[in-house]
Amino acid sequence: MTDAKIGVEMRAARIRMSETTSLTGINFFVAAGVHAITGANGSGKSTLLRRMAAVDVNGVDALRWDGADVLVLTVPERARLRAAILSEARPVVDYTCVEFVAIAVPDKSSRQRLARAQDMLQSLGIARLAEQSVRTVSAGEWAWIRLAQAAVTMPNVLFVDEIDAAVSEADRLRLYAVLRETARTVVAVSHDMAGVTMWAD
Repeated sequence: MTDAKIGVEMRAARIRMSETTSLTGINFFVAAGVHAITGANGSGKSTLLRRMAAVDVNGVDALRWDGADVLVLTVPERARLRAAILSEARPVVDYTCVEFVAIAVPDKSSRQRLARAQDMLQSLGIARLAEQSVRTVSAGEWAWIRLAQAAVTMPNVLFVDEIDAAVSEADRLRLYAVLRETARTVVAVSHDMAGVTMWAD
């Protein structure tokens, strides 16, 4: 493995999914660009993505983002390099959408974080949702809000799990165009088998 590689590199002899099922023989490099993980339900797509995103590193023998050895990085160091959109769950706290996005803005005052979040919502064409509760936006709108939160961190690498599931077909290509602009390397789990070739490298 070389530090010059831009992308995601991973090795794992065995990643356990259940008592009877495992992913085995994982050894790959994903170069910069937008890439899709597809497959049947229960095939291990989300399990693999969580390992790639270092949310859970059990069973991972080696993991690098842009050449950085992820397994020796602290949680804050990992957060500076990557963003991950892995769950559709809404926060327990009743944030407005702009507050939710602002949480992720690094190293700024409260006012600066809110301003940066507002700018991001504006750039995505969803500024109208700024003062709406995260609990009341539609599933499709919630996908865009989660993307906005990831984008404000300016990650090198972005991991996404089925963010397109609740987005209309008309908006899907725009969503993936935004993902492409958000990070140099994007890895996305998707069930959109028919549409993958339209947005993935």
